[in-house]
Amino acid sequence: MPEIEPVTIKIDDVELSLVYDYNQIADAEAETGTNLLMALERLGGMNAKQLRGLLYAAIQPPGKLTVREVGKLIRLDTIGLLTAAMSEAYMRTLPKYKPKELPAKGLVPVKSKNRA
Repeated sequence: MPEIEPVTIKIDDVELSLVYDYNQIADAEAETGTNLLMALERLGGMNAKQLRGLLYAAIQPPGKLTVREVGKLIRLDTIGLLTAAMSEAYMRTLPKYKPKELPAKGLVPVKSKNRA
């Protein structure tokens, strides 16, 4: 099985290497008590527990941070970068996908749905 290149980002003073694998997702589901496979199917509609669980599942090495520590990294000023990095990490698990570079600094704009 080929090695998957991790997505590396830095939030505050914490450097994160993100890679997804099925076993880590299954372990994170048990630890977080939420359905993470369902979250992967509907990335735009996941709840807060699923977002935190998917980030927790991707962090390398496993156990580097606790679930609660991971949750403290998710804020309004970091959520755009985190979700872009998580999406890129997931895409890198797919065959024939070419990795993309994330911005070195700043946030990746998140498209929002207009609610009337």
